[in-house]
Amino acid sequence: MPCIQPGAPDLNIELTRVLIGVAILLLITLLPVRADSRARHGFLGFILGIALVSGVVALVLHLGDFVLDSPAVSVVKTQIGVLQRDQADHVPKNLILIEGSSQTALGIDAAAIEEQLHQAGYDASVVQFSGVGGNHLERYVSLQLFAQELRRHGLALSGNTRLLLEVAPGYDRDPMRFMLNNRDTLRVYRYATLDNLLFTLHSLSIMGQHYDARTREQVGALIQDMLVSSLDIGLLPYMRRFDAVEPSPAFVPAPTQGRFKPYDPRRFADAPPAGIDPRMVQFIAYRSQRLQDLFGGGVTEVDYFSVPTVNNMNMLNYVHSFCAQRKPAPCIDATDPEIMAAVDLPRYFTGRDHLSIEGAAVYSRYFAQQLIAQGMVVR
Repeated sequence: MPCIQPGAPDLNIELTRVLIGVAILLLITLLPVRADSRARHGFLGFILGIALVSGVVALVLHLGDFVLDSPAVSVVKTQIGVLQRDQADHVPKNLILIEGSSQTALGIDAAAIEEQLHQAGYDASVVQFSGVGGNHLERYVSLQLFAQELRRHGLALSGNTRLLLEVAPGYDRDPMRFMLNNRDTLRVYRYATLDNLLFTLHSLSIMGQHYDARTREQVGALIQDMLVSSLDIGLLPYMRRFDAVEPSPAFVPAPTQGRFKPYDPRRFADAPPAGIDPRMVQFIAYRSQRLQDLFGGGVTEVDYFSVPTVNNMNMLNYVHSFCAQRKPAPCIDATDPEIMAAVDLPRYFTGRDHLSIEGAAVYSRYFAQQLIAQGMVVR
């Protein structure tokens, strides 16, 4: 049984036993056998039988729309519900898909953005995929599930469908961020897939990262959890039909806890951008294309946004430079003097990198205004 709850057996011990068993079986295949013996064929049949059974189980679960239950799946369930509501009479002209980490989860209220667009006369649906500590691998699997459920529920993309990706240096430079904090949990088992492993290896190659001790540990943990999620029948009790999953919101409002020195709203407007490593630009383009491919060409454009922070110059320099190098393409820059001045009070933050519920209300209004001003929605 995987280490899902406190007090459960240690997964490392169980995995060690499995690997020992595999090693023994492989050793058996190397032992000499009599020429008239069919033992080797029997062993090969045993291995093929296991592969066949595993494949059939995976197919049945897929056809039955079973998912590994987790908070991220609950968020997807909520967004499918939003589209079912909005498409009850017709498909809105605009569909805005917003994805991100905790900065987005605490700082953006998709329902408020949708309401602002409606008040401005735009026919639109706005859905959000975000979660605390949600790295690129987890977000990909959430959007992948969303694309699958769109088809299964007979829902449609809009004529103008925009996918907006959060820009944040910590996640962009480390697609596996926080994975080690959550290893051997349902959360990681869900996104530990072969597809994500190949994406990770290719991403590291693009960014020219060396396989230091931490990176090797991350990749090793991803492979380990991928094997567990693929082969461990102990995960079956945690599978649910998608329609039976309890929905939960992507927006997580937080109370004010910030006590920060105000900053100059025009700091970045009056200074040249620092610049972005060309390898990062290449990686982000590769990731964007990968996400766009999930929707079979139905996404009109992939755009980007950032969320306001305070006293985090690494973050602010990065997002400002990113949007500057994208001009004239749409990019919602959190270092814009308009939004920086609007949230330049302690009550608008719950931490250095996260907006409070009051800050989220201000930023969500600004976000809707930018969707209009930058031409990301149409009438």
